[in-house]
Amino acid sequence: MDGVTDYVLELQEEQEQSQKSLASMKERLRTMKDKRDEAIQEQFHIRRSISYRVWLHR
Repeated sequence: MDGVTDYVLELQEEQEQSQKSLASMKERLRTMKDKRDEAIQEQFHIRRSISYRVWLHR
């Protein structure tokens, strides 16, 4: 019975580590999505600014 208990405890520990790893990956993904969204907004503003300047110099 001792071997079974050890195995179950080992599986539980692996599951906890996997859950922590998953939570960490989800947080990194959120951060990357936020940075992507910021870059898209910045790109939009730059393009709008360029378009406006081109329009002004017609």
